[in-house]
Amino acid sequence: MKKVSHVITSISSLLLTAISLAVLSSCGGKEPDMFEKVVTDDMEPHEVLNALNGVIMHDKFIPYKNASYYFEKTDADPNVKGNIFLYYTGESYEVTLSSYGTADNQLNVEHVWCQSRFRCYSNNPNVNDYETIRVPTPYSDLYNIRPCMGKVNTDRSNYMYAENTEEGSLNPFDPKNYPGCKEEYRGDIARILFYDATRYLKLKLIDSISASTSNSFEMGQLSDLLEWNLKYAPSEMEKRRSDEIEKVQGNRNPFVDHPEYACRIWGLTNDKTKQICGIK
Repeated sequence: MKKVSHVITSISSLLLTAISLAVLSSCGGKEPDMFEKVVTDDMEPHEVLNALNGVIMHDKFIPYKNASYYFEKTDADPNVKGNIFLYYTGESYEVTLSSYGTADNQLNVEHVWCQSRFRCYSNNPNVNDYETIRVPTPYSDLYNIRPCMGKVNTDRSNYMYAENTEEGSLNPFDPKNYPGCKEEYRGDIARILFYDATRYLKLKLIDSISASTSNSFEMGQLSDLLEWNLKYAPSEMEKRRSDEIEKVQGNRNPFVDHPEYACRIWGLTNDKTKQICGIK
């Protein structure tokens, strides 16, 4: 009897699954993903932020000294074995034992939300404390760090991001205005910063480029980031990164899967952000 009961139960489960899939298919819908399950249309901006924070909160600590090891997975060129894509330029680069260093022509680790703007995140100004406390911080979060050539990393410095059409100007930093960099990285930058401000709630996005550079926890310029997010859709590279980082850290970047959430959270900030997000 136990075997018969087990078989009946299994058949019932399969039938229920088949019926559920048939209903979804007939309605032209799909099963909600992890973010759609917690974000509803009637939520206020802070509620969307907190709901997403709850989903992407992870406790996987990755030592900074090991972080670059993961670039060969997270930033890999799928068409050239052993190569990774460099941030901002999109160049496919062969990684060797001597690739990393401090010289202009060597690989560096770029913090998109730069260190000077979160240095006290752990309530200790000593960056090495990040390695001591062994909890996730923007210092070695795989979403916030990217492989980058030394010169580009140095030139970007700790400048905020915003549209910049002044020839030769680096402040604010705009990949469209930097020789050799690709314009479409604007969207990638925006979605990384949205992730950072959602995962680490002490970090704040502001619609300015004039905040203090010392432990301010602030990054901008919000209105330009929102516009970039809408103008430059998530690339296949961003989607692959989110897939690979999820395998390591256990979380995804919700703004790669749902770019529209950025306007849900920050669209009401001021008149300019309302206009960009189409909010009346």
